[in-house]
Amino acid sequence: MRKQRKTYTPEEKVGIIRKHLLDGTAVSDLCDEYGLHPTVYYRWQKEFFEGGAAAFAKESDRQIGELKRRVAEAQAQLSRKNDVLAEVMEEYVRCKKTLGPAERTMGGCRAAGRGGGFRGHLVGARRIACQAPAPVDGPHGREVPRLEGAP
Repeated sequence: MRKQRKTYTPEEKVGIIRKHLLDGTAVSDLCDEYGLHPTVYYRWQKEFFEGGAAAFAKESDRQIGELKRRVAEAQAQLSRKNDVLAEVMEEYVRCKKTLGPAERTMGGCRAAGRGGGFRGHLVGARRIACQAPAPVDGPHGREVPRLEGAP
């Protein structure tokens, strides 16, 4: 029957190596206690001396750190976009309040038809009373519509 493989965390690996180095426990005793092959222990020891506990850290831990950094950057960018959007909307509302409500489109009367579209005021039996906007001489002789309440 095959023995199931045990995976050790970096902290457990460092603890096993520490027992040998500081407590003076024999490598064979540690291998028997933890069910390790001596070559596995010596590989861990070599990696420990080359890079310490960081040598045992998994690639996924580094990837998680990278993903956390990218999420933080994305949240900061989203926050900046929300701030800009709020400023634009505030300016839009201020302009709407300044200009007043637009009751009709400029230039003519239009009424909603049965199909949801718009149709001219002379279509059909029902005629809608419509007045053209009062012409105002503007620059270069063009007509400029006058807004209600404008000076």
